[in-house]
Amino acid sequence: MIDRAMDFPVKERPDPRLQDIKAGSKYYSIITTLLDEGVFYDIVRPEGYFYPNAPVTRDEMASILVRTFDLTGTTAIDYSDVEQDQWAYRYIQKLVANGVTAGTTENTFSPEQPLNRVQFAAFLARTLDERFRLPQSLPKPAVEINDYFHDQDEINQKWQQYKPTYEGHPYEINPIVKSPFSPGKLNDDFINDGVKMTNFVRYLSGLPTVVEDSSLNELSQYGAVVTAANGFLSHHPEKPMNMDENFFHKGYQSTSSSNLFQFYEGSPMWFFKKRNMEISSPLAFTVAGYMSDSDMSNIDRVGHRRWILSQYMGKVGFGMAASESGIFSAMQVFDKSRVEGLNEWDYTSWPAKGYFPYQFLHKTDAWSVQLNRYHFKTPNPSDVKVHLIRLNDEKEWNLDMSHNTVTEEDNYFNVENQNFGYSTAIIFRPGEVDTYENSTYKITITGLQRLDGQPATIQYTTYFFEMKE
Repeated sequence: MIDRAMDFPVKERPDPRLQDIKAGSKYYSIITTLLDEGVFYDIVRPEGYFYPNAPVTRDEMASILVRTFDLTGTTAIDYSDVEQDQWAYRYIQKLVANGVTAGTTENTFSPEQPLNRVQFAAFLARTLDERFRLPQSLPKPAVEINDYFHDQDEINQKWQQYKPTYEGHPYEINPIVKSPFSPGKLNDDFINDGVKMTNFVRYLSGLPTVVEDSSLNELSQYGAVVTAANGFLSHHPEKPMNMDENFFHKGYQSTSSSNLFQFYEGSPMWFFKKRNMEISSPLAFTVAGYMSDSDMSNIDRVGHRRWILSQYMGKVGFGMAASESGIFSAMQVFDKSRVEGLNEWDYTSWPAKGYFPYQFLHKTDAWSVQLNRYHFKTPNPSDVKVHLIRLNDEKEWNLDMSHNTVTEEDNYFNVENQNFGYSTAIIFRPGEVDTYENSTYKITITGLQRLDGQPATIQYTTYFFEMKE
């Protein structure tokens, strides 16, 4: 591949006297040509041996490409597994500076990791054509004041603390969804499962916990009863027949300030069962469903998710009621009781940076990044671009507003500046993903501005792993 790219003349090259490549063998002339050109100058091999069947490692690849194409430059990135006195340090610096590759994580390069054919083809293509290169010359990143990373053990432990466990009757007082209407009351332990799931997803995104509020629980019950009585979801419902005006007013106040959910085939309970996760709580299912939020009618804004991940929310309430049309739930999310520490987050993301349980992101789910208004200007959608690279195999996605057409599972991109969760969201989905299990993605978002007008970039890495049940 190198020889074809450079079109080196292969005639009249000196015999390198190799023990494992004989004159007249298939690649003899090409290998002797590249050795004579100095392509393998720094790669350590015992004298007289080429090791033609040995895999090429990432540090060897850096040396080969830098020497062949005379790449120059340096980068401020220092990898923990590449010391300055290592033989390939200067080659790795130049390769990264030119956007030919990146680390296998934010802090490591894995210099001795072998390459496969796909990876080397990508490296060579980026070297030959700048259009394929990774975005390296980026504006200074906005400062991440609270740089949160949870390791796998911490997440597993937190799940044991927060996973829903209540299996009793949901109601302390049963609601009545026809005249005479009654809101009823949910069991406190039943509600607690919904609160715990809310706090778990907020924990994954680095946000503080919320607490249940009895007045919000009561309001949610009115909303759930109005919705169940009508038999369909609506944030702006009509008054059910024979319902008292004051009752309906409370229900309307709830539905217009809540996430609403209806249980049906395909709800989150099936999503979790497919991943061998046993969750018994309907309210936990609703929270998981809101976090997915990527059906064709919601993916453009993922508003349910953004309300749950609002930095302003300090309190939450849940309600649930059933009718012949199904089970309906309301989750009060418009709370703005949190007033301290609102500028501690540069952004929040789903899936979050750092380690993230793959069970919480289906292959058709959108990713989202919510910008903190205390750090960023409202972006112009046409300026924003997202680059993803799956570090396992170097597969890349470059997404912008040209990918704004909604489909069930293809590439998707949108910048949504309405006030869901009181923030702007950058929403994107890489297509052609079979599963996120045991994969690592590096995300770079450009086209942003700080409040002072200076350009800003968001860059983070997400490591998907299987969370223990």
